[in-house]
Amino acid sequence: MNISQMSDGTLHSHTLKILNRIEDILSRPCTQSDSHICRTIADELGYSLSYVRDIFKISTGISIRKYITRRRYTIIVSSYSADEFCQLKMHETIQGVKNFKLKVFREFPMLKSTYTQDVLQPPIEEDALSTSIDRAYETQMLSEVFDDITENRNLFEILDGEETILLQDLRDVFVDLDNIYFKYRDIVFKIIASVYVKEAVYRDYHASALFGLPLYSYSP
Repeated sequence: MNISQMSDGTLHSHTLKILNRIEDILSRPCTQSDSHICRTIADELGYSLSYVRDIFKISTGISIRKYITRRRYTIIVSSYSADEFCQLKMHETIQGVKNFKLKVFREFPMLKSTYTQDVLQPPIEEDALSTSIDRAYETQMLSEVFDDITENRNLFEILDGEETILLQDLRDVFVDLDNIYFKYRDIVFKIIASVYVKEAVYRDYHASALFGLPLYSYSP
C-alpha cells in the first residue's frame, strides 16, 4: 500500500479510530477471535478488511492481529496478582483462550522468569502513533528516492528497521557496503545493498559511484 497520496491526518485519524475500537471491545470480557474482531471493526468503521490491516501495519509497525493478541493477553494478565498468575495451570483455558499461560509465555517470554507488567503490551498512545506515522512517511519517501536511483538496475526493496534502511533484492542476497551512511532529517541510516551478478552483466557506473563499490547490473 502506497501512502504517499494519503495525508498524515487521514492516516492518523483512521488508525486512531481502529485503536479506540480495539480498546472498547477488549475492555469487556471478549471471546471473539482476533480475526473476528478485525472484521467487526472494519464493518463498523465502513473500511475494507484489507484497508484496516494495511493502514494499521503502516501506522504502528505491528500487524493488527498481533496487536489485538498482545493487548488481549495484557488485559487478562493484568487482572491477576503475581501469586494468582503463578498458580494458573499452563494449559488452562482463560476467557476463551485455550492454553492461555503457555501462549502468554510465548508472546511475552520475560514473564517466565518474573511477573512484571512492564513487559506487556500497553495501548498505543496518540503521541506515539504520530511519531510512528511520521517515520512511515519518511520511509515511504526514501523508498521512492531509491526506486528512482535503482530503476532499470538491480531490483531493490527498502525495509524499515530502527535506524537502518535495508536494500534487498528479489533473491534475498545482501552485501554490507563497508559502513556507508547517509543522513536525513538528523536520522542516520546505514545503507546495506545487495549485489547479484549474472553471466551477462555490465558495469553500472552510476550505482558504483552511488555506493562506492564496483557494482554490476543485469544486461537490458
